[in-house]
Amino acid sequence: MPDAKSEDAVPADEQTLEQAQRQVQHLQVALEHRTAISEACGILMERFYLDREAAFALLQRLSSTRNLKLYDIALEIVTTREVEGLPDSMRPRPPTR
Repeated sequence: MPDAKSEDAVPADEQTLEQAQRQVQHLQVALEHRTAISEACGILMERFYLDREAAFALLQRLSSTRNLKLYDIALEIVTTREVEGLPDSMRPRPPTR
């Protein structure tokens, strides 16, 4: 005869497993987004002679100006290797020597 405690534990265990699976999915998405944003910052750093903070700030401005999510802008830059929609007023200047 099964005891009542073991029967009640099954739904709780299933709920815990579902929560853990959702958390893993969220972490995978966060890592994917972080990777794309980091790669886009690297492209901006190389292309426009920026440090990391300035490259991220430029990515944020592009996101705001184009009314797109930061991740979407980053993914576009990583995929196309192009920086679309960058007006001259936002275009960083290379350092003078």
